[in-house]
Amino acid sequence: MREQHIGSREMRDYQKHLRQEERAAATVEKYLRDIRAFSMWLNGRAVTKELAFAWKEKLLEDGRAPMTVNGKLSALNGILRFLGREDCQVRLLSIQRMAFRDSSRELTRSEYQRLLCAARDQGNERAALALDLFNYGVKKYIGAYAAAMGGVDAVIFTAGVGENDKAIRAMVCQGLDFMGLKLDGTANDVRGKETVISAADSKVKVLLIPTNEELMIAIDTAELAK
Repeated sequence: MREQHIGSREMRDYQKHLRQEERAAATVEKYLRDIRAFSMWLNGRAVTKELAFAWKEKLLEDGRAPMTVNGKLSALNGILRFLGREDCQVRLLSIQRMAFRDSSRELTRSEYQRLLCAARDQGNERAALALDLFNYGVKKYIGAYAAAMGGVDAVIFTAGVGENDKAIRAMVCQGLDFMGLKLDGTANDVRGKETVISAADSKVKVLLIPTNEELMIAIDTAELAK
């Protein structure tokens, strides 16, 4: 594979190509600005997949926002595609939340579940159907894993819904007696507390274990930073 450099000639050719595609002047200028920054960072080196990935890592290390990083990577991938060097392209970052969405106005999963439960209690048939489908899906996963593993020792409820919604826990466990699982209705009347909620004669333990997501994030971050 021939060496590929990105200099003034390549950028002029790409600029002409973008204008032929009738890209907006502001878009063309931004692309060229981002490509020029990459070219300066290369400092005369030929483009490789490794260097393109290193550029992506540098943008992240500099604290650039994910959308900003993706914009710069799109510009780089564009000229690489134009030059016939798709082998050097890098993947964009996966952005789960759209930039214009106000996170303070989003519903958590448990809040959404509570709204469904309230709507069901008020006779909303569509909400009841949504809850039935949710419970069926969870129950199906439990049964599938029990079959794949040749049985289970315990079923654990955790996170927002699992920790706080006794009705959901009861509905999920309903019909799992064929596994030897029995829920204790009194013990299940609890929220956010680490405890056993299965009946004394249940062959499969049912546990409620709260998550500590902040701790797990901190542990994972510390491992990645080593």
